Amino acid sequence: MTQEKFKQASNLWEEIDRLDLLIKQIEDGTTINPRISDYGYLVHLLGKDDVLGYMRTKKRMLEKEFEEL
Repeated sequence: MTQEKFKQASNLWEEIDRLDLLIKQIEDGTTINPRISDYGYLVHLLGKDDVLGYMRTKKRMLEKEFEEL
C-alpha cells in the first residue's frame, strides 16, 4: 500500500468511526440538548429517523470505499 492510499484509508476510517459514534449517541438518546447544542438542534429539526438514515447510508458508502482500497 502506498503512503497516499494509507493516508486515504486512515481518513476514511476516522470518518467511519466518527459516524458510528454519532449514530450510537442518537440511538441512545445521548445527544446534547437541542436548546444548547447546534448539533442537537439539527437532529431535532431534521428528525431522528431521517438523520440516522442518512448517517447509516453515508457510513455504508464509506465502508465500501474503504474496502475497495
